[in-house]
Amino acid sequence: MTGFSVLTNPQAASALLNLNRTLQDLNITQERINTGLKVGKARHDAATYSIALGMQSDLAGFRAISDNLLLGQSTLGVASSAASSISEELKTIKEKVVQASNNSAGRDLIQVSIDNAIQQIRSITAAAQFNGVNLIDGDQDNAGEFFTVVSSLDRNATGDLSLGTVEVGYEDLSIEEKDRGLGSILGLDVREGKATEQTVVNDSPTYVQVDVSGITSGEAFTFNYTNADGEAEALTFTASSAGASLPFTFDGGGTAIAITNSLISAFTQLSANGGPLENLGFAFSADAAGVFRITRDVGDTPGKITGIKVDDTNANVTQGDVTLLEARENINSQIGLTFNRPLEAGDEIVLKMFDGAAERTVTFRVGEKGDTSFTSGSALAGTTNTFGLRYEDVVQTTGGVDRSPAEVATFVSSLLNTTAGASGEAGAAFSGFFNTGLGTDYSVQVVDDEVIVTDLLQAVTDSNQAFVSFNLGDSPQGDLDFDELLLRVEAAENHLKNSVGRLGAAEQRIDSQSSFIDTLIKSIREGIGTLVDADMAEESARLQSLQVQQQLGIQALSIANAQPQSILSLFN
Repeated sequence: MTGFSVLTNPQAASALLNLNRTLQDLNITQERINTGLKVGKARHDAATYSIALGMQSDLAGFRAISDNLLLGQSTLGVASSAASSISEELKTIKEKVVQASNNSAGRDLIQVSIDNAIQQIRSITAAAQFNGVNLIDGDQDNAGEFFTVVSSLDRNATGDLSLGTVEVGYEDLSIEEKDRGLGSILGLDVREGKATEQTVVNDSPTYVQVDVSGITSGEAFTFNYTNADGEAEALTFTASSAGASLPFTFDGGGTAIAITNSLISAFTQLSANGGPLENLGFAFSADAAGVFRITRDVGDTPGKITGIKVDDTNANVTQGDVTLLEARENINSQIGLTFNRPLEAGDEIVLKMFDGAAERTVTFRVGEKGDTSFTSGSALAGTTNTFGLRYEDVVQTTGGVDRSPAEVATFVSSLLNTTAGASGEAGAAFSGFFNTGLGTDYSVQVVDDEVIVTDLLQAVTDSNQAFVSFNLGDSPQGDLDFDELLLRVEAAENHLKNSVGRLGAAEQRIDSQSSFIDTLIKSIREGIGTLVDADMAEESARLQSLQVQQQLGIQALSIANAQPQSILSLFN
């Protein structure tokens, strides 16, 4: 029943209800406009909010992966750029090798350019790191290992997450060892081969010796020689009873070996620190029988022996105790082998001699690294007069320290000086080639990186023994072979090409994955926006509509509240 009541105002109640609903919708619209979200809380839409929350978590993971990929891109980019720079240096080295093949006069300067390029490669390799990671330095701790770049966030059918990765192998572009990295150019030298043979044909005296076993105090002898200018010189040495070994004075007492050792000391002092015998190429030795010997290096050194004169007052040493040999013409009186660069497994040092009837050959072959099946100087099974050189004795120690050319020369000389020994040893082979044995047949000297072997039976009347050659076998590494040098550069280039290819493939994959992740992040962000973002145009129109409804509601409530006032007019 419609009417007026002071207890109930249904019109006002209805208007208030509608106004409250309008205010509630208006609050929601204003919240959406303020936050930009239509689903900002779980109470707005629990299912949608839950989905969006999971997607937002994944989005954060993909953003981290994008950053990680950028880090991987930078690391690979530094390695690739360094490899490109190394390629330019290898081109320079190849160019210089070709240039040296046609320019023998300028090889020293060309070698400087090659050495600089090799050093630059080392510098580039060492500097090619990003965030503490160097993909090309050849660190053996990383050999066979991989640099891992996290590249994706994968979810399987059951919703479980896992990380996807790109594995980038560490490359070796170092120049430290011949058998790895760019080591093929290690020691590349356009001035000379790995070893240089020197042979000397000479008809001058090669050595003089004197038996001083019976010499006494006060007696003397004179050493005659020519200096670097070809001028005749003479040095007189007097025996002393004081026991001192001084220039021109030696100990005239004691055993024969004590006397000769004292003489060696006296002569040695005159061969150093500006002494008259310095740099003339003389070497001094003695044997247990009391024979003192001066051997001449007949290579490039200028000194020459002209003889020893025994003092007329020397009752115990006469001219008969002095031996002066003349070298035969057109026969090698001396051979030498200079080690210019380190040896490697498989190299052969070959000494050829004529023993009076036929040419004989003794070969020393460098073994493989770690091969302990033989000792240096022992015969190799299945060979004839071929003897082993342990890798650790002439190439690199077991501790990884490279043997220098000087160390190799010293070690090889020790093998050449080996006494006869047992069958199957190098000393026995040498002894069999000569008439009287090693010690009296030849002299071995070591001068820096060179082994010098002098024929001590090169007498004019002797036509039996002779040296033929002393070299690093028939391998191209022994001589200055530009084809071989180019092959070594090409081997380094091929290794670099393979490394660059692998780095480039990994870089391309990471670039592609980075682009995909960026696109995926954009798509996920748009998807989340579709689910939870408010349509601002729609919300703006809705706001205006609700504001009108609010005003109408307030007005309706005002009218409804005014109706009871009309009841009062009935009581007037």
